[in-house]
Amino acid sequence: MLHVDGWLRGDEAAELVRAVEASRTQVVLDLAELRSADRPSLEVLRSLRLQGIELRRVPPLIGAQLGKSIVTESTGDIVEGRGPNEGEE
Repeated sequence: MLHVDGWLRGDEAAELVRAVEASRTQVVLDLAELRSADRPSLEVLRSLRLQGIELRRVPPLIGAQLGKSIVTESTGDIVEGRGPNEGEE
């Protein structure tokens, strides 16, 4: 499990991708201590999620910014699914 904390910005997001790619086991990202992420870093997290990387203990703000998924209330884990406005026009 990789723990991500503080403020995730460009260089840190690139470092996170390198760490995930270098891992020889299934990676799980623990985002409990992540306070903020810039737009490119949110895109990195979305991309990693789409690649099968599990995001756990996602703070509510980060979960809302990631969108198009459901963040479970009890654990903060991201579960693929329809967001509240997905499919609406």
